[in-house]
Amino acid sequence: MNLKDESMELEKLFNQTQKKLGERISQILMSIDGKEKRLQGLRNMKTTPSIQSLQTVYEIGLKREDYETCEAVKEYCIEKGLKLQ
Repeated sequence: MNLKDESMELEKLFNQTQKKLGERISQILMSIDGKEKRLQGLRNMKTTPSIQSLQTVYEIGLKREDYETCEAVKEYCIEKGLKLQ
């Protein structure tokens, strides 16, 4: 494998990891009642999730029509200066 192929493989693995992390964050947030508590859960995380993970959480929320999660993620991104796509 050459350096370009290895770099592409690393990028692929990184993206897969971010997606899985977003899926798990989504599951946890959906188990919390209400937008404000979900937002507080995001705020209380020791490490800020990547925008890729937050985008995944947002997209899952839209698919499931879970607008409280979507609003919590949007508000969190605004607070952190992040922009959802």
